[in-house]
Amino acid sequence: MFHSFSLSSLKRLQKVLPNVPRILIVGSLKRITFDSFKYVDGINISSDLITPDLVSQLHYIGKKVYIWDEMNENRVLWNWLVNLNIDGVVTNYPGLGHEFQSLKANAVSENVNSLASNTSNNALPIYMNPYQPAVRKRTLAPNAVVDVTKRVRLNQAVYYQIGQNAFVPAETINVVPQAGWAHLFLNHRIIIKTEALQLRLVDDPLQPSPTATQLTNGTIATVTAARYYNNQLWLRVESGWLPASEAQVLPPETDNQLWFYQYSQIPQQLKPVIHLPNNTAPLVSN
Repeated sequence: MFHSFSLSSLKRLQKVLPNVPRILIVGSLKRITFDSFKYVDGINISSDLITPDLVSQLHYIGKKVYIWDEMNENRVLWNWLVNLNIDGVVTNYPGLGHEFQSLKANAVSENVNSLASNTSNNALPIYMNPYQPAVRKRTLAPNAVVDVTKRVRLNQAVYYQIGQNAFVPAETINVVPQAGWAHLFLNHRIIIKTEALQLRLVDDPLQPSPTATQLTNGTIATVTAARYYNNQLWLRVESGWLPASEAQVLPPETDNQLWFYQYSQIPQQLKPVIHLPNNTAPLVSN
């Protein structure tokens, strides 16, 4: 592979060694022209000029995209570059680049492209990337609605991408239509209804691991977050998560007609049981 600032040199190389890839190095957008595309297989562009849209446009016309920079051991630049769909980086520090490359290669990324909500009373941290999470200054507010583009799984952790260089933990993120269903139970009281005398809580609905906390059958608690996962509703209370199948939801005491209507729109198999204190049996039908 040849990388060169000289387009005339790359023209000659096209004749002499046509099977060897030729990459034009540019420090200005003015040098990226349709005329140059006839002689090169890709563009090597300064990191100061690259954008996700430019990467997509160059890939669309079949050109590789490389980045050059006065690279150093500063991880901030790599935290940004690793999210770009580029074909390579020219650097004097390949060890650090390889570290990020390996982390990204071990991740599983899936397209989502959906509206979603942070169905929680707590804000979520926003990371530059999920591979070596560097926290950004802003957070995702409780109940905030965002566009989710990707789901990234790395080891035991799951993240959703909500923007360029913006990823949040997936623990309390629900995509539509589950986002609307889950929101119905936020801040509602539940009563533990389990076959055992006590229910042991877990620390994460996506990777359930038992905690030391147990709730006694009949305990009433308040929901602080809700998450649909694998066709199951999980509810978080102050001390941990539990499956909704081990509890019953207490509906609003007043002005609850709209709430019950919205509840009725949830598919039957995804509804938690409603506890009606004045009735002899819980509400489980439509």
